[in-house]
Amino acid sequence: MTSVKFLQTSFEEIIELRARILRPGRPIKTAFFEEDHESSTKHLAGCYRKKVVSCVSLVRSPWEEEPAWRLRGMATDKKHQHQGIGTGLLQMLENLALESPGPNLVWCTSRVKVISFYEKQGWQVASDLFQIAGVGPHKAMIKRLSE
Repeated sequence: MTSVKFLQTSFEEIIELRARILRPGRPIKTAFFEEDHESSTKHLAGCYRKKVVSCVSLVRSPWEEEPAWRLRGMATDKKHQHQGIGTGLLQMLENLALESPGPNLVWCTSRVKVISFYEKQGWQVASDLFQIAGVGPHKAMIKRLSE
């Protein structure tokens, strides 16, 4: 992971990876989120040799009527998984959320197969199992950030 560079970037830089990993075989537009172009949204990337190999977006979105940040579209290229890149990107996201004015609560909807990844980073399951059409089973997860 030492040669991976983490940075804040544009939506245009991450959409191809997000679509390829999270919406394989489907049109790229299925990987767009309505918050992608909001002024408060932040897009982050992990880059290896100047190529985006991991991505995530941080958007303002309340959790059960409480002000919060929402993690959206986290993806890592298959050949770069299990190398600590996602962990590094998640840490950058949490630090960015803490440094930004506003809430210290972050939440996401996690595919069931990666819940343990978030739990290892201190996130907690916050919902029963539910289905996202065309994507699969998920659970909501939350983390309260502290300085």
